[in-house]
Amino acid sequence: MTCNTINATIVRWPNGNNDECGYMKNRLVPFEDEDGKKKLIIGILDVTSEELSKKQIEDNNALVEGLSNEYHTLGIIDSKNKIAKIIRITEGNLFKSEARYLDQQQDYDLALQEYVETSVFKSDRARVLKEASFESVKKNAPDVGVYSVTYKCYDDNGNLGYHQMCFAKAKMSGEIINYIFGFRDVDNEINKQLEQQRMFEEAELANRSKTAFMFNMSHDIRTPMNAILGYTTMAKKHTDDADKIKNYLDKIGLAGESLIELINQVLEMSRIESGKIELNDNDVDLIEKIEAIISATSVIADVKNITVSLDYSGISNQFVFVDSSRLTQIVTNILGNAIKYTLEGGYVSIIVKQEPCELDGMANYSFIVKDTGIGISPEFLEHIFEDFSREKNSTTSGIQGTGLGMSIVKRLVDIFGGTVDIESEKGKGTTVCVKIPMKYVEKEITDINATDIKEPVNLKGLKVLLVEDNEMNLEIAKEILEECGAIVSVATDGDIAVDILRKSSSNEFDVVLMDIQMPRMNGYDATKAIRSLPNED
Repeated sequence: MTCNTINATIVRWPNGNNDECGYMKNRLVPFEDEDGKKKLIIGILDVTSEELSKKQIEDNNALVEGLSNEYHTLGIIDSKNKIAKIIRITEGNLFKSEARYLDQQQDYDLALQEYVETSVFKSDRARVLKEASFESVKKNAPDVGVYSVTYKCYDDNGNLGYHQMCFAKAKMSGEIINYIFGFRDVDNEINKQLEQQRMFEEAELANRSKTAFMFNMSHDIRTPMNAILGYTTMAKKHTDDADKIKNYLDKIGLAGESLIELINQVLEMSRIESGKIELNDNDVDLIEKIEAIISATSVIADVKNITVSLDYSGISNQFVFVDSSRLTQIVTNILGNAIKYTLEGGYVSIIVKQEPCELDGMANYSFIVKDTGIGISPEFLEHIFEDFSREKNSTTSGIQGTGLGMSIVKRLVDIFGGTVDIESEKGKGTTVCVKIPMKYVEKEITDINATDIKEPVNLKGLKVLLVEDNEMNLEIAKEILEECGAIVSVATDGDIAVDILRKSSSNEFDVVLMDIQMPRMNGYDATKAIRSLPNED
């Protein structure tokens, strides 16, 4: 009998139990029997288990290769013995502590604990120990994809950044499932996400602030506007009663001043927030400046019988180099608030002090405003520099204000590089201290004589070309100028003004008062065109 074995082949074959296929190994052995007849012995062996194991190894190797491109350190957890083993480390990676602690052929959870206690940021340690534990990995690792734990840790150079530990299932022979784990640096990725989240939150805050701003603006504008319209209507009904007309006009004037204050402060806030505020320093006599501010607020103080005192004994250099208008704005705001929130018969004091400064030729000047007013509650004091912030209670409900004054003060003082501190006790009063570094100027102190006070400019006979497109503004300005003795001609747009001056004779006008925003030609373009005219004057 002759036998020659034909090489075995492995084929996939339906296994008959379900839709899955198994692997069979067959071997053919041809031979001749005693009668010389050719026959064939076919041997079939089920090798599904072996083939699946080989395929799983190939798949796992492919998985490792794929992960190596994204993860600088790879390892595997033997799920049967819960042993961790590092299988690949990318050259040049700065997180070798992972391999140092997780490649000791020891219990995975113990190795994890050593790694976490040594390298993971303290506030993340408890969470990482829980989320990256073997039981958590076993519970959360998906059949397809990865389970990840993100945290902050230190690299080998001691730098702190965001890191991620990821786990994927790796099927072995039979029912055994091991877990491949990898580490990757996600600092740039997380910081980008955090930056996007920060920008989103800032946009949300800006939207909420805008909504709150519009709500407050609409309310604060409506209040004086309703007063103006209401008193105007009442005045029309009592045109024959001079006393009532005067009373209504006085109240219309107060409402108009309140409206102008709101608009000016909103515009000022807009300029500050847009970064368009530039300090223009000049020589200022602090004593003269503060006395002028007190004088400007004395009308309200006198009406309420409030005593205002000034103490400047604490300064040795009264002449400074500073932006006069912005300083005036700051001091006027805090002094105005002190008078506004002090009841009749109260007391307000201003103390100006000079203290040494680290910079040569400069000193820290403090403006301390104390009052015996109604005071501020501790709860509101935390929000006093917020836009439109006003304490709401029965005492302040009748006091007019925009809630922008202290916001502007704080921002201006910040621009000066100074500080604002406020101390207050409810029912006893408030102390506001503004400290600003200023360059002082060495000058002799001189008294102001009566000859230093200039007489008002006489407008009698002054020939004025008034350029204004708003009919009401034009009418008011024209009447005020004419009451002062000026001879007024008008133009309702920039191009009209240019045409009038082009056709005018020499010395026909002494001055041009120009509006800025006009329909056809704005004030800037009109001024340029006028200056380019050939007229000698």
